[in-house]
Amino acid sequence: MCAGYSKDAFRLSYGLDCPQRLRCSISLEKTMNNGNSTFCLRLLRCAAIALVAMASASALKAADTPMRFGVGVQMADPGDLLAFLSKRGFGVQLFGEMDLSSKTAIRGRLDYNLFGARSQSESNPGYYEYEEKITTTATTVFVDYIYRAGSHDEGLYVFGGLGLVKGSTKIEAKVWYEGESASDSLTKNGSNFGYSVGIGVNFTRNIAVEASLTSASDVIPDMGVFSGDKLGLNWTQVSFKYRF
Repeated sequence: MCAGYSKDAFRLSYGLDCPQRLRCSISLEKTMNNGNSTFCLRLLRCAAIALVAMASASALKAADTPMRFGVGVQMADPGDLLAFLSKRGFGVQLFGEMDLSSKTAIRGRLDYNLFGARSQSESNPGYYEYEEKITTTATTVFVDYIYRAGSHDEGLYVFGGLGLVKGSTKIEAKVWYEGESASDSLTKNGSNFGYSVGIGVNFTRNIAVEASLTSASDVIPDMGVFSGDKLGLNWTQVSFKYRF
């Protein structure tokens, strides 16, 4: 377990530092979203609405339109400190892609990833028991620049992108102490700008497979031993894409 993100660190962070305090209740902090997080959430929603509207409008155009839209499903593996809080998860993607030339394109995409929950427990038989479940999600809006080694219908391509990453971590805790029990939950939200790089293969005009790395620092607040520590979100993902 990584220093600063161990079970003991979480217990210290949330007032679970001794059985005497467990007996009273789980003292979990209940505030979160600051103005910046609220603004970023609104920006994510607007971006999602814009992508959906663009996709709907494109359905009225000819099949050979330079703007192409699609959906994707993906498997995401957390990295760095996020790996101590989460397991492999899955996600979905909505994107729109426009050719700039026969070799280049620009793409806007909205991703949502739900990482696998990680649970841990501690007990002293006849004295106390402690259980904790941590669930993390990541929503991203990115603009990618794509360079193709082949054509826009088939072949290898690489890309790099910049965008906004919104993370959310929910901690659910239960405590049993000398015949008494208490439970509570805490949700931490945060946002920051990040980057993404990757490589993909177009098998046909409609089907592609892509592998990528996404990284954003200082996203979710108060996730360490010391107040003010922020958790960065880093993960790799493999996506299966279908273009309409």
